[in-house]
Amino acid sequence: MTQFAKFAALALTTLAVTACVAPAPRQAPLPPATPNFVFNPPDQATKKLDKAVAIVGPKTGGSMWSNTAFDANMLMPDERARSRAALAEMLKATRVDLEKVVIARGFNTVGPFVSADEMTFSQKERSFVMFEPQFDTSVDFAGTPTSFLGVERTEGTVTTRGSVTLAFYEPLSKEKVWLKRLDLPPVSEPYLVNKSVSKEGRLLSYNSTQGDAVVRSLNKFYAGAMAKIWAQVDAREISALQQDVDQLKAKKRF
Repeated sequence: MTQFAKFAALALTTLAVTACVAPAPRQAPLPPATPNFVFNPPDQATKKLDKAVAIVGPKTGGSMWSNTAFDANMLMPDERARSRAALAEMLKATRVDLEKVVIARGFNTVGPFVSADEMTFSQKERSFVMFEPQFDTSVDFAGTPTSFLGVERTEGTVTTRGSVTLAFYEPLSKEKVWLKRLDLPPVSEPYLVNKSVSKEGRLLSYNSTQGDAVVRSLNKFYAGAMAKIWAQVDAREISALQQDVDQLKAKKRF
């Protein structure tokens, strides 16, 4: 057999073996995500308490709320807008679900309000405490791009992490009477970005699931946060704040 024939036979054998090897399976894409910010208390108080709690906020802090992480890591404006819309929906849902938690613990409610500035003097008088939590959250994008024939593919994760601080105030003076910080476990969700760019640097095509990953991580983060809030808002502990509230009112002469 000539040298050329040997080379041709080896090449054919390599092709046959390669053809028999199945390509590495890729993870099936997840379905599009929709915001799901709903918490229903697992039980209801059997006795109604003659006390009203004002629901305010929540306050926010961290890179997620400043949108810096979205602007730095999400190329398309529609994905950034979708993520911001999900955050706004989560804030709105928080006020509704905080009210459900307080009612389920046996209290009456005043509000909810976006901020304490919305409350009238009579509403503050009617409330024995004001409940205003704060969410401090950040979102991190991690991924490693690979390029082949002008197409850049990035498989990565979006991670939401942070804490919620539960704060109760005497409404008229806004002096804190109870404070507790709860660290929340991080939530990570996968994403995929495919984009192609011309030799001149012009974007030819772009496909991303980053927006879906952000929404899925927020859904899980919110569910965990509300479960922890439910566990910490104890009717007996909150009712016991009455003594501190009375002392503050006497001191401030309200």
